[in-house]
Amino acid sequence: LAKIRGAQVLAAVRKADQVEALQAQGFDAIALGQPDALGGQVNAVFKGGADVIFDTTGFWLPAAVAGLAPFGRIAIIAAPVDGHVQLPALALYRKGGSVVGINSLLYNCEQCAVMLEQFGRFFDEGSLPLPTGLREVALADGVQCYEEVNKGSADKVIFLP
Repeated sequence: LAKIRGAQVLAAVRKADQVEALQAQGFDAIALGQPDALGGQVNAVFKGGADVIFDTTGFWLPAAVAGLAPFGRIAIIAAPVDGHVQLPALALYRKGGSVVGINSLLYNCEQCAVMLEQFGRFFDEGSLPLPTGLREVALADGVQCYEEVNKGSADKVIFLP
């Protein structure tokens, strides 16, 4: 979605094969290593840092601060299992940075449907590729899937009734 809106995107992923797959689709990508290296990796692509960093796990929030541009924002959609991170507040405020929490549970079904409809057209137009590698799982096995995620699984799961 960011690329469609004109942003220069850098994907940071855990596995080398994910880097290769993203690069084959035309995206800049880096392999995540040690958290203290993330700032340097981001700054190697975005001189002066990134305007927006999107953290889908919450784990990388402290490390992301070093990769942030002045007045940049870090958007988070999840937190680590215990719900806590140690944030380098001094580095964040010296950059004028901010953290934005994105919680889809704050929206009802109708509001979510409107948002999905707004970007769903990009799939229909072919400007946004359909996801691949999806795994269908019975809803009854949902707890097991979440346990796998907590152990490091990156599977894309669709729950079926």
